[in-house]
Amino acid sequence: MLRIDNCLFGYDDGHRLLASSMKLDSESASQLTLLSDLAPGARFGSSDGYWTGFPLPQLDRYALMRTWPAPEMPRPGCVWTHAILIETSLFEDVDDLSRLRELARRPRGPNDSSFYVQAIAPKAMLSAPARLNASAIRTTRAIEILGGLYGSDEGSIAVERPGELDDEIFAIWSQQWPRLRRNFRFQTATSDEASATRSRFDLRLQWRHASNYQLVPFSVKEVPAWLDAAAADLSAASGHQLRRFLWRYGKDVKKQRGSFRPLCETFVSNRQTGGEVADNFVHAISRWFPSKDDALALKQDVVDGELFAERQLDVLSFILKQDKGETFPLPSSEGVGRLSNLWPGQADAMLELAEYAISEDSELAISITGIVLGLIPTSNFWTVTRDFPKVRQRIIQKRPNLLDAEEISELDSSSVAEMIEVVPFDDPVGGALVRRLLHRTDEEMARKVLRRFPTYATAELLSVATTLDNRSLRAWFRALTDEPSLVLVPRTMASVKHSSTLYSLGEALGWLSADVLRAGTDPWLAGLGGATNDLSPDENDVLGSFLIALAMEVGGPGAQILFERFFMPIHDRIMRSYLPPKANDILVERLPNLGWRRNWDTGLRLRVGITYAYIRHHLDVRSFASLSHDKRVRELLAAVAQDLEGGGPYATSISTV
Repeated sequence: MLRIDNCLFGYDDGHRLLASSMKLDSESASQLTLLSDLAPGARFGSSDGYWTGFPLPQLDRYALMRTWPAPEMPRPGCVWTHAILIETSLFEDVDDLSRLRELARRPRGPNDSSFYVQAIAPKAMLSAPARLNASAIRTTRAIEILGGLYGSDEGSIAVERPGELDDEIFAIWSQQWPRLRRNFRFQTATSDEASATRSRFDLRLQWRHASNYQLVPFSVKEVPAWLDAAAADLSAASGHQLRRFLWRYGKDVKKQRGSFRPLCETFVSNRQTGGEVADNFVHAISRWFPSKDDALALKQDVVDGELFAERQLDVLSFILKQDKGETFPLPSSEGVGRLSNLWPGQADAMLELAEYAISEDSELAISITGIVLGLIPTSNFWTVTRDFPKVRQRIIQKRPNLLDAEEISELDSSSVAEMIEVVPFDDPVGGALVRRLLHRTDEEMARKVLRRFPTYATAELLSVATTLDNRSLRAWFRALTDEPSLVLVPRTMASVKHSSTLYSLGEALGWLSADVLRAGTDPWLAGLGGATNDLSPDENDVLGSFLIALAMEVGGPGAQILFERFFMPIHDRIMRSYLPPKANDILVERLPNLGWRRNWDTGLRLRVGITYAYIRHHLDVRSFASLSHDKRVRELLAAVAQDLEGGGPYATSISTV
């Protein structure tokens, strides 16, 4: 249980401890004995005593002593001192420390010691009425004390008579946060000499008329704002807002007395608004509290926008660009949420910060980037990011579908190229990009789009490439066919809507080029599957001849499908001597050489080539039997099969149908 102990010091063949309610170690006893004796040069005057306060860390106590003159004792200069030993944890609960003054009791004589061997219950102290009369606090004197205590390390506070500043000093002590309270060293004895003994105290009082008194330069007319705020806070009418601020943020500062003024200046700055706030306030905080764990609670609230809410971006900018996380912590989840409230009022500043953060490799940079990117609405994305290319690219990387907008068509080719490079490979937005950019004749840009989105961009281009009737479409088509691997894919070719597109592809790819042969029949079968035939008869013959020649060369299951579909029409045209020259050039080159006596018969060469393809590629005999329903043609096919090695089953298949 918490307790307050008592000690009595006085004269007994020398100044010594006379009574105590607790056992003291030798070091504490020695310190208490020394400071309980008459202070050097002390003047009592009309006062009945003075106060001394100092910490006793070895006991985890704080000693508050009241010293009275003892003229009844036989030796001149004797004093009585009642030492009140307070458990430091009590400083967390007591709002007005002037209540402690009621606990001091002067002994009535040498034998009056029974009171001091008993401890005091804290509740007695807590229930004691406050002695301090707030209205008695003189602002001018309070400012003088505060300035000497926190604003200067030199000089003393001048007094006319002993005890005249007790109310102000106890009010100032009450204002301090708990840790500063229990380390506060003060003495209200009025001295007429500035002795070395008194330098151990944070606060020194000196008789104004002493010969060696040195006046501290001080002008009430030039009181800085922090000092004025500290003095005003002593009054109960102020609501003690500064005191609550100090208690909240003084709990984890490294310097105690040295942190009072910086905290007050921060409080004052936080109450100002707009341009009144000093631009360098965040620099000042980092200078006042240089280590990361110094004033961490204050710094966290500054970063999170709990303090200086309208300057949160300035704080983050300072941390990101200058501090580099050396002094300030990262924003918490609450700080991130509060930062979002700055949009759209400070949109440009947020985007500027994100533009810088994107190039930085730090946790804070990543955090800021994520926050800002999440705030930009899709509806006006292109407008707000116009001057922030890095932000624009990062958002596009996360949301590629934003490229499907009218604004993309307004960008120059290099900007488009930069945009698509950050988008995931083969993202579905590739199809939309073709639609948005197809009006451009920039073949290099078309090539980049098609390479980046080989599936979706190529499929979209094939679906619209019905006729190459304009320059831009021809440029895109050239970009596509310059890289056959992009187009000769079944999934891509399935997007073809018209046979004319297949014809254009065949011509652009060189018909039976090495790339076409390597890809086989599957891409063309996929293209034929959903295509509407919009070719002229001659063009149909060219396409059919190409596909037959391709099937004979590469074989596979797809070959027999192409044979079944195109053999009879092409054979019929040959038999009628009406195969167009281009078709003839494509097909005849791939037909077998039957010698000079029979090579004139292109129909025979076609039947031999197809029959040999069935045999060589081990195609289905049932497919061979279904090549034609014309009796004469079937007989011709059977005869060819019968004459070729391995063709027996194919000849038989026709005769058994």
